[in-house]
Amino acid sequence: MRDTITSKINANGLTPTHFTFSQRENRKVIDTVASFDRTTKTWSVHRDEREKVKRYQFDQPNNTLDVITAVYLARSLDFKVGDHLYFHIFGGKYRYLLDLQVECKETIRLKSGNIEAFKFVPRIEDALQEGYSTRLNEAAVWISADERRLPVMLKGKTIFGSVYIEISNDSAPIQTFSEKSSGSS
Repeated sequence: MRDTITSKINANGLTPTHFTFSQRENRKVIDTVASFDRTTKTWSVHRDEREKVKRYQFDQPNNTLDVITAVYLARSLDFKVGDHLYFHIFGGKYRYLLDLQVECKETIRLKSGNIEAFKFVPRIEDALQEGYSTRLNEAAVWISADERRLPVMLKGKTIFGSVYIEISNDSAPIQTFSEKSSGSS
């Protein structure tokens, strides 16, 4: 399995502009490209499954985000333990309602050291009763409790197996796009 997801996000308001999902799973090859029109609040999707190409648009539910934009938006919100953050999301074909519960604030142990983090527990429901939400059995994401709100750890179980991701190095200074653009060559 070799999947790649990219997203372009408007920094003003953290709204989506463009989303791609390249799926390479055994012999399955699917390329999804989606663009968001901020004026009409409509997603235009081009999904190439090699044997067939699908094109469609959708505008409901309002404020549907790609998964990466939803993560960035969640990190920017003011939340506390016990809160639920709700997002309508899509991953290229299916749409879901994502409920991120802020379960607790705890100190977690990483290879790089201990860090204070908020534990988020996601719950996913199929918006149109046709997706894959039942494949996620359990998951948790930890976001640092400092002003950076870095995703520092993820644990999950699906019907296919387990996933564990840990940030490996968060000591690099944060560099903004404008700093990258104005730097000397």
